[in-house]
Amino acid sequence: MSTSTGRDDFRDLPILGELRDRLQARFESAAPPVKLPTRRARWPRTGTRLGVVLAALAVAGGSALAAGLLSGQRSRPLTAVFQPGSPGRQTGYGPPGSTYSISISPSMQAGVIGWCTSVVTYRGAENFDLGTGGCNGAPPAVGAPTFGAQDGIGSPDLSYVFTAPQVAAVRVAGGPTILTRPDPRLPFGFRAAVFSLPERLLAHDPGAALSALDSTGRVIPGDSYAEPVIEATRSWRAPGPLASGACSLSPRRGSPAVLESGSVLSAAIGDPGILGHAFLPCLDASFTLHGTRFAAAVLLDARQPGQRPAELPDMQPVAGHPGIFARHRAMTNLFNDEANNLDIAARRVRNTWLVVAGGATSTQRTAALNALTVGPVDLNRPSPPAQPPSHALCWIAYHRTSGLRALSQTATTSPPPVLALLRHRSGWRTHGPLKELTIGHTTYILPRKPQAFLARPPCATATFLMGDWTLEATVQLTVGKGLPVQLKGTTPIDGKSALLRRQGAEGERAGIWQEVRGAWLQITGATALQQEALLKALTITPPSH
Repeated sequence: MSTSTGRDDFRDLPILGELRDRLQARFESAAPPVKLPTRRARWPRTGTRLGVVLAALAVAGGSALAAGLLSGQRSRPLTAVFQPGSPGRQTGYGPPGSTYSISISPSMQAGVIGWCTSVVTYRGAENFDLGTGGCNGAPPAVGAPTFGAQDGIGSPDLSYVFTAPQVAAVRVAGGPTILTRPDPRLPFGFRAAVFSLPERLLAHDPGAALSALDSTGRVIPGDSYAEPVIEATRSWRAPGPLASGACSLSPRRGSPAVLESGSVLSAAIGDPGILGHAFLPCLDASFTLHGTRFAAAVLLDARQPGQRPAELPDMQPVAGHPGIFARHRAMTNLFNDEANNLDIAARRVRNTWLVVAGGATSTQRTAALNALTVGPVDLNRPSPPAQPPSHALCWIAYHRTSGLRALSQTATTSPPPVLALLRHRSGWRTHGPLKELTIGHTTYILPRKPQAFLARPPCATATFLMGDWTLEATVQLTVGKGLPVQLKGTTPIDGKSALLRRQGAEGERAGIWQEVRGAWLQITGATALQQEALLKALTITPPSH
């Protein structure tokens, strides 16, 4: 493996003085680095769970423009040819000579501020082999700076993580240090680390702990979202009326486009803690044009809705159509909120992006863009609800203080689907320690031995801004008796068994956990100091069961 010895590997970084100053002040007031947990692996929210999934913190406490003081192996490129290897290590990649390509694109599911990531392999210019990825990874933010971690295709050989601009390297516990790299396809100065894990680590643990480092080699403090920020939406389906909300979409006068279904933000609420730029999907919809099905999304600036959003990453102008841009094989969740590699086209409409996917040709997608009209964005911002919705399973309330503000609060009114699944007494087939049940075209696999676990989706979520730090609170119902399996390996805080933290955790396993009746509250983002402060400001209405 190649190493860097003293060379400044960050001459290509943009000067981010304002960002550097903001973060420097925040991290100087944070907990000492020696008290911060090591970062651990997490699985993606959506997409295929293949091999190992790695995550890293994505923001630095100092300037990465300083002289390069780190040494380590260089990250692989985001696009490269697989080198010859043994058949066992090439499983799932295709033969040596195949090309892999890693990319990111914004989530387009209404109400979800996040990123989609993908890795695909090719043989030849257009021969597509395999691909995997997922959507709705949270964007990097002050106090929640992790995003974009994914696994490889069919094997843990190829792992990658995206970072915010000032992360100099990521260090694998017991393994190598990988220097991050820029790429013209990465927006807003984001960087990436692409690497393989040593065999000894793969044999020991399907996950590996990562630390993000600044240019002096110091571990960067901070934590990550357990989930991306999810804002409240309203949905509709024809022949019912279109739901009203912050954005609107309609066929252009005289156009044969027919809207079929969609979702729209109840209110456009920005997240000022986001680093760089991100996109807030204000609306998504499916429609038909001349018998062909399409999907559309309206994107706003995620930090300050109503301002002109940033350029969409890796988009190219469409020849002969000024103002229209296109991208080939973008990972997107436009159709049915499921992640797929699709060709997309987009154009600006005032301070929004209108994006479409579908059709077989660029001409069809261009026609679909021109068949739609985006209405004015409603920037009226109602306060988060003080009371839970009717029949809510649980609710997160907070004590209003001068330094704390709720960005969003949601609650579910229907029990998690897994509860109905567990009521099936027959039809299960056993496979060693697992049992399997097929309902229709869907197969469910659960542990054969009963054990307590946390059911998804959460029964309540809330996102808060504490100063410049963004934190998230999530409440999940407990199924079964005893400590949920997701909380194995946690340790009590100050000797309190109902208040837990997992050392060395990241993402969905990180933060503080507190037991409430029949459920567990999790707080993630920022540092331990901010998490504990938010915990004191929250009151949880527990589930009634």
